[in-house]
Amino acid sequence: MTRRSFPESFKHEAVDQVLACTLFRHVNQTLGITESLLAKWKRQYEQQGGDAFRATASSVVRARSCVGYVSNWLRSPWSAML
Repeated sequence: MTRRSFPESFKHEAVDQVLACTLFRHVNQTLGITESLLAKWKRQYEQQGGDAFRATASSVVRARSCVGYVSNWLRSPWSAML
């Protein structure tokens, strides 16, 4: 099983929603990620600020692979909850 990777903008959006007082459970269910991953991203953001998710060349390549994931998610029943 391979690990999914997420683009920097996706991580920022998830953390921004949590910082805007949206419940962890709602954010992780809506975006299709685990609460522990969301908590990890939030910790990284709190410790490193804006550089927490700085893109590297390899992360840009991985981000392109997430396009299909996001488009599938937008067609899923979860997206109707927004």
